[in-house]
Amino acid sequence: MSVETRPKPATYDATHWEALAGDWGQRRPQTLWRTYCDMAHTALIERWLPERVDRVLKTDLFDEVITDGLYPVLARKAGHVMGMDVAASAAAQATVRHPRLSALSADARRLPFADGSFDAIVSNSTLDHFATLDEVAVSLRELSR
Repeated sequence: MSVETRPKPATYDATHWEALAGDWGQRRPQTLWRTYCDMAHTALIERWLPERVDRVLKTDLFDEVITDGLYPVLARKAGHVMGMDVAASAAAQATVRHPRLSALSADARRLPFADGSFDAIVSNSTLDHFATLDEVAVSLRELSR
């Protein structure tokens, strides 16, 4: 498939994601698919994340809006789990489901954290929403610091 015919990825527009998070939080569509994804991602986290870390950041909270998401496995492995989502409503809904989850609304291209704040980053669905490789590169630099 050529670059010209490739479908554009979803945008990282907060307004779009706010509307989607509100709708999904109320209706909880695709729970079977979300549960399957949670199981697959949990298996990877069990394998790749060290047995114990102090602080972990999860960069997308839609999983935790619809199902238990990855919070249970992250909470078992980390002393503190911080979640972020560009949609403030997703962050709020995730903390209702998981009261011990710290969550906030943030853009992965401009993280509000000091350098070295986390021992691990779990980002199973964030970078795929950027429209350009430059935005992905900026986000990766932010996440790695």
